[in-house]
Amino acid sequence: MKDSYDTSAETKWQEKWREWGLYSFDPDSDKPIYSIDTPPPYVSGDLHVGHAMSYGQAEFVARFKRMQGFEVFYPMGFDDNGLPTERYVQRELNIDKHELGRTKFIEKCRDVTSKGRENYKKVWNRLGVSVDWSLSYTTIDERSREISQRSFKDMYQKDRIYREEDPVIWCPECQTGLAQADLEDEEEESQLNDIKFPYKDKEGGLRISTTRPELIKACVGIIVHPDDERYQDLIGDEVEVPLTGRSVEIFSDHRVDQEYGSGAVMTCTFGDQTDIEWWKELELDTEIILNRDGTLNEKTGRYEGMTTEEARKQIIKDLDKEDYLLSQESIEHTVKVHERCDHTTEFYPAEQWFAKQLDIKEELKEKGKE
Repeated sequence: MKDSYDTSAETKWQEKWREWGLYSFDPDSDKPIYSIDTPPPYVSGDLHVGHAMSYGQAEFVARFKRMQGFEVFYPMGFDDNGLPTERYVQRELNIDKHELGRTKFIEKCRDVTSKGRENYKKVWNRLGVSVDWSLSYTTIDERSREISQRSFKDMYQKDRIYREEDPVIWCPECQTGLAQADLEDEEEESQLNDIKFPYKDKEGGLRISTTRPELIKACVGIIVHPDDERYQDLIGDEVEVPLTGRSVEIFSDHRVDQEYGSGAVMTCTFGDQTDIEWWKELELDTEIILNRDGTLNEKTGRYEGMTTEEARKQIIKDLDKEDYLLSQESIEHTVKVHERCDHTTEFYPAEQWFAKQLDIKEELKEKGKE
């Protein structure tokens, strides 16, 4: 035997298999069809051993089913339509999509992903992955878009989708909406600020704890725990929001952590998911102070145009100057960042489409079991 493995035999037989059309799918075959749903990979980088392992697992099944007498439907697609592609192209070509413009940027994306697809195809073939390349597709090709549009139109006509404005997870860096799956947790050094919110109709004020004083101009309510004896007599009263000239009501809710900070929190539009829930349930006002790029807008007065970090520093200085800043404590806490750029995310209101599902939940669960 040879001291090392000779791979030349692989290439020879891979070419023969393609020449003989061993992997071609015959839709008119009398054999039972075995369909492999292959999630199209993003064309946004180089393939590595992890890809080889995961696609190898599907490959074992494909070959086994062919030997069992099935007509195997095994297409391969490429996902070149979305944020990963945009980020990859900008990084590879060192360009800014906003400066380049939509049309030229799309051309760059098509060019880069076309080359990427060919590279992926060479690797898959070298591995011996037995897909039917005649069934190849991309998520941005005409056929895929037509299928998506037909599906969307069908759902709309069946009254299965509706549109309304609602807060979305937003990346100010990429300027796009995100899903929960796009987020990562990151530990961050910060400060817990205790701020005095003066009572509207009496002396003194309420101590509010927050790590995000830059959102103070978006404050629409104060929430305390209904069982917190310190604040039970204040529920329904109003306090003045520092630096804004506005007053907001004090509400109660069991989701407040009595042990965190002062146990009284300001709810803003929008700091986190709980803020959104309170905003909806309590029918609070809406004060949107952020632009899509993460800077503060014209509603914030002198802070307009500042980033959230810049505004946080300046607002803390102003609160201290006006004797509203009672104390600060250095802490570490977890923030949500976009996995593709590591930028802290925000919540931003936008019109979006929703699919109705809860009315058919049980039916969907049964389909899943099948």
